This record gives sequence, structure tokens and C-alpha cells, in this order.
Amino acid sequence: PGQRPGPNTIVFDQNGTITVTSPLPDVATGKGDLTIDGSGRTVSVACTNSKIFIQQSSTTFNLSNLSIGPCTASGGGIAITSTSATSLSLTNVTVANVHSNDGGDGGAINLSGGGLSIANSSFTSNGTNGTGSGGALALSNIQLPNAASIVTSNFTSNSAGKNGGAIYLSNATPNATAVQLTTVTFTLNTAAGNQTQ
Repeated sequence: PGQRPGPNTIVFDQNGTITVTSPLPDVATGKGDLTIDGSGRTVSVACTNSKIFIQQSSTTFNLSNLSIGPCTASGGGIAITSTSATSLSLTNVTVANVHSNDGGDGGAINLSGGGLSIANSSFTSNGTNGTGSGGALALSNIQLPNAASIVTSNFTSNSAGKNGGAIYLSNATPNATAVQLTTVTFTLNTAAGNQTQ
């Protein structure tokens, strides 16, 4: 009693695709950190008319060595919606063909507050339509000491109905240090408004 739950790790003993048709349990405060690791397997997580992961505040969520998509649903952050989390981390993750179909911000990921780390990952053909911004990522309220770091990753052919074909950033303080991009490639991303990349 009174102790914080320990970390939780999900691994896989076979290859395959998991299709989500209704919301998974949230990565919830008080339930312990969560790591999902597809090492040694070929694992994809897809969805039909449902978001996949929702991360609550003050949690740590790590995804590695797997693919996300295809997936189309309403709202923003169809693959991951994260609000004021301690840390969201993606390593060796492929996110492709994930779409918000009603103009929500962040076709694949919508993160508000908290920390973000993306490494050796790719975002391809993700999008949001209508008034949605951030074809792949919508990042808001990023403030130090938490920061967003994207390293050795690619954004290709993502699209937004409004701004930020690949990434849409709002309310980051200060912009220059709260969001850091290192060896990141942007190719053929488009937006109907501004900020195509």
C-alpha cells in the first residue's frame, strides 16, 4: 500500500497484426509505466474507427520495434493521444497511413504537454483533413524542462487540411530549445494552409 506500481512490459511471441476496433485501456496514472516492444518479431498495430493508444498525465509510455497503421478514425492523435505525460518515446517505429477523418489535429500523434522522444522512426502518408493541422504530429504546450526530441527519423508524404503537413507546433516555450530536430528528413509533405513541413 502506498507504493507506486512498477513498470509493465509487453512483448510478443509471434508475428502478426493486431487490429483495434474499440479503445484500448488508457496508459493510466497510477498503473505504472508501460513499454511495448516488438523486438525479434514483425508486429503491426492497426485500427478501424477507433484510436489506438491514449496516454494520461504523469505516465511514461515507450513503444519500440513495431509498426502502426493503417488506421482511420475521428478526432486527433489516432495512433497516440498524450496529455501532460511524463514521457512518450518511440524507437524504431514505423507509422504509416494513419488518418483523422474529421479535422482533428495530429493525424498520427497529438501530444499536449509532457516530453516526447522519437528516434530511428518513420512517418509516411499520415494525415488529417478539413481544419486539422499536423499531418503526422501535432505538438502543443511543450515547455522546458520537458522537451520534444526527434532524431534520425523521416517524414514523407504526410498531409494536413490546414497547417503543418508533417509537424504542427503550437505554444512551445521557448521554441528554439523545447523542440529539437537532429538528422530529420522531410520529403513531399503538404498542407492546404501554411508550414508544409
